[in-house]
Amino acid sequence: MKFRSTHIFIFLVVLFAFGACKKEDDPILADPDSRLSEYLANSLAFLTEAPYGYKASLETVEGKTFTLFMQFDSDGRVHMLSDFADASAATVGSSSYRLKALQRPSLIFDTYNYISIFADPQGSVNGGTNGQGLKGDNDYSFVKFSGDTVSLLGNKNASALTLIRASEDEKDGFIAGQLRTSREVLHSYLQSNSNLYIADGTNKVAFAVDANNRTVTLSRLEEDGITISSVTSSFAYTQQGITPAQLTFNGAPVEAIAWQASTSRYTMQTNGSSYVVESNPTPVFPLYLQFGFNKTYSTIGTTTNSLPAGVNSAFNDVWSTVNANFTSTNRAIRYMEFKIISETQATLSVFYSSGTSNFVADMSFTYSLQQNLLTLTSPRRDYSNGNWTTRLAQLRVLEEYILKGPFVLDWVDSSSPTVTVPLGGLRQQSDSQSFLYGFLK
Repeated sequence: MKFRSTHIFIFLVVLFAFGACKKEDDPILADPDSRLSEYLANSLAFLTEAPYGYKASLETVEGKTFTLFMQFDSDGRVHMLSDFADASAATVGSSSYRLKALQRPSLIFDTYNYISIFADPQGSVNGGTNGQGLKGDNDYSFVKFSGDTVSLLGNKNASALTLIRASEDEKDGFIAGQLRTSREVLHSYLQSNSNLYIADGTNKVAFAVDANNRTVTLSRLEEDGITISSVTSSFAYTQQGITPAQLTFNGAPVEAIAWQASTSRYTMQTNGSSYVVESNPTPVFPLYLQFGFNKTYSTIGTTTNSLPAGVNSAFNDVWSTVNANFTSTNRAIRYMEFKIISETQATLSVFYSSGTSNFVADMSFTYSLQQNLLTLTSPRRDYSNGNWTTRLAQLRVLEEYILKGPFVLDWVDSSSPTVTVPLGGLRQQSDSQSFLYGFLK
């Protein structure tokens, strides 16, 4: 009995000694400080051993997305470019960085650089809210390493930073200022092209880019002819154009909107297909969606005695005759307006002068607007005074014209570069080449 107890004791001592040695040699059970130091060292190596730096994507909790380029030196310096502004997209900024264990192993940008702009609390610096800025971060926890990519998360505001190793060509493009070029191309394109759309079969899907707020919106008119459905996403610039953060088209994500220098157009790439962004001479959606009582527009008219330039219509001769009639009586037309004044009533007014005195002659109608078809009934001269009847000899040709309805409400295209705002018109249903037109108010 004593012999057996002694053997059991010896076995336990040996087992304990073996376990103690195993714990000391097992890296999984190594000292936490050692493991943390090793993790930080490996992370630093990952950052500094990318020969051509990183292309970076930053998404703030405010939904803004930005593109950056970063190259990390082993001496604690990082060199950056950012698509935030023209200057930051072309001029490399350098600052210091370090890796440290905060709540988690973290990458800290500890002196001001382009990435710091997004965390700056002054709204005047980044266009955000005073006291919050764009809710970016200055230090980021390492979340995941995968191949050539590392994902990080802001420690304060949870902005997402993704670094992907750049190729030599990509680095050369960043350094050569391709981000700035992309910014300049887009701004120039938007100044020269309006009423953008992409063709989806026989339908036109409105394509709107807000460069100041960095958003892109796709909108389509539903089958009921009234409802407009829209999807909007923030975007970041790339060397090829722009990339939306979360934009879908026909249920598929939009991967990129790329500039095609050979055609001076953008193409939208989604689900293996490319869609050319086109420019329409007039807004994509029908005017009746915006014209009417208490809508965006309620008036079609002129600002002088002349019609807007660059438009061919049979109405031009009518208006020329009205002008000549007033001139022959030593009066001058100042301007003209067709206006929706209530849910059921519209007016046609001619504002004119005689000597130094100003007058208005007007007539009223009951109207109905069924989508784009405008019908005028119950015409009544002298809506606000007796001047229409008094000036009937001069206005008769205009009166006869307005009574030749119904009219199709539609946008009007001008070939004149001096006309930079939308025009609307009342097109005679019986004659598509004849329409009263003017500026929309």
